Amino acid sequence: AGELTLCVKNRIVNQRKVQYITTELTQKNTKVSEKMEESFACKRALEKWYKRNCRNSQVLLTQTGIYGGILTMTQKDLLALDFLESLGARSVMEQREEMYVVYGYTKKLSDKIKVGGEKVNVTLAITEDKEKNITTIYMATPILNESF
Repeated sequence: AGELTLCVKNRIVNQRKVQYITTELTQKNTKVSEKMEESFACKRALEKWYKRNCRNSQVLLTQTGIYGGILTMTQKDLLALDFLESLGARSVMEQREEMYVVYGYTKKLSDKIKVGGEKVNVTLAITEDKEKNITTIYMATPILNESF
């Protein structure tokens, strides 16, 4: 099962407030990685709309997949490699201790932020719930902007 969440962060400058609008699209019974191009198309459509209708906005894309069982480190590494390769991205920073997070950069996507002085525009995070025996995989662009 996979879930796609498009999160639109809209800054209203003149009122000095930050407004968050979340658009959630759910894809059922599908592999999240197979829907990435469709997800990017949705993101681009939202970016276009917000660019025309809002002053300062940023569209964040997060896809979440939940898998039965706990992945080994080798499986996580292979998943991260596949994720980066599918986007033509290179790894910029990685954390594999308490949390499994890989930050990457690809020229295929126009948006980016700087993390530790490096350009980042794709993020993969993997969490485990050993009690429920599930692994949750988060794929985001430009960065994961939620708790996991």
